[in-house]
Amino acid sequence: MKKYLMVSSTKYIKTLGRKDIFIKKNFNFINDKKYLTLKKLSKIKPKYIFFPHWSYKIHSNIYTNYQCVGFHSTPLPYGRGGSPVQNMIARGFKKTKICAIKITEKIDGGPIFLKR
Repeated sequence: MKKYLMVSSTKYIKTLGRKDIFIKKNFNFINDKKYLTLKKLSKIKPKYIFFPHWSYKIHSNIYTNYQCVGFHSTPLPYGRGGSPVQNMIARGFKKTKICAIKITEKIDGGPIFLKR
């Protein structure tokens, strides 16, 4: 069975880990950047690593060895960088899009998988 990893520092994502659907789908969770290591990942062996609500830099040895998908709350490439929701509000936007992107060396600059 394929394994997946969800990496997020928010408490909301952590509570999702307790939901049956994620357990059945073989999701693992990391909520602290100190546990995001190659040693830990080699034990989990995830097919994909998802990074919702993650504001820390991801080391290149992780995104070059694993398929890493980040999420950004602006219609990229517009709005690249930190505090995307706050910046959209400050610019007068009432709605935004979320993008699923491939994690690369360029922050918020990888190929866009999905924009909704």
